[in-house]
Amino acid sequence: MFGRTGRPLNDKEKSLNKSEIILARLPIVILKGSKVSVASLSLKQLEAIVTGKVTNWKDLGGENKPIFFVGRDPNEAALSVLKKEYKFFSNAIYNRVVKRDHYVNFFLESKEGEYGLGFGVKLNFKKSQILNISDFNPSIGVGLVYDNKNLNHPLVKSVKEYSESKEWKKFVSSKGYQP
Repeated sequence: MFGRTGRPLNDKEKSLNKSEIILARLPIVILKGSKVSVASLSLKQLEAIVTGKVTNWKDLGGENKPIFFVGRDPNEAALSVLKKEYKFFSNAIYNRVVKRDHYVNFFLESKEGEYGLGFGVKLNFKKSQILNISDFNPSIGVGLVYDNKNLNHPLVKSVKEYSESKEWKKFVSSKGYQP
């Protein structure tokens, strides 16, 4: 009856008679390597790193170490959200591109990534890896996809109704996600 989605349906998918029920929004965060002493940045500072204008942590109050920025595949869902909400991500300059969040994690925990910077969905990373960015609060919708021929099916109706309930929204919030 349902498929799972980790991103909004695109126009092509919608034209195939598909619809979605967004169940929650997962925060996207900026991550730092284990030796980065900088605890927070402004959105302008993040933009300067992402676009290659700032390439050393010393320019941000940190160590005299180059910033190694790891990115994601251009079609990856979290990057798509970042490009839409923060246009400067469309001009990102990466030192390396990886396929999945766990590769970002492996890199930031490695010797090579100890002064690195990356991004990903918050639930895939440790709290100590998250770099606080002021005025930065992107999130990605996750949910279920169904064929429109099932629009009036009792199960689809029930899931839609429950996903809009106060009880569901409270549960989602209690897990650290956004309703």
